[in-house]
Amino acid sequence: AITHNLALQLVVGQHLTLNLFAIYAAYWIAQEIAFYQDRESVAVFEWAGKWSYSLYLTHIAAFSLLALFSLPRFGYLADWMLKSAIVLMLAYLFYLLFEKTSHRLARACGRLCAGAGASRSPSAVSSVSLPERA
Repeated sequence: AITHNLALQLVVGQHLTLNLFAIYAAYWIAQEIAFYQDRESVAVFEWAGKWSYSLYLTHIAAFSLLALFSLPRFGYLADWMLKSAIVLMLAYLFYLLFEKTSHRLARACGRLCAGAGASRSPSAVSSVSLPERA
């Protein structure tokens, strides 16, 4: 979005502008990691981060679904805030119903497989412990 707004994609091309952004993004992530090495993370961001992939997966479908309904109009900003709140709620519901459930199922299967492998051959199973995530 940044490079498109600066019209660099038209002049240089997406294959180069995306690489330039990747360099900036790598630097930014390194700075974020360094910053939080000795600081507590913000709890609400940690919570939202757990279901951010669900938001990525569902946001376009949720906005498309909202377009099918004629919601009352309150003005541009209020409409945007209402629609965004509904999309966030739908994404969180998707997380609870599907993503979190599938993570729990995958961990249970992993423990089951590790337990079955340990009974057959202890040396064949690594001692990797999976962290519990809510």
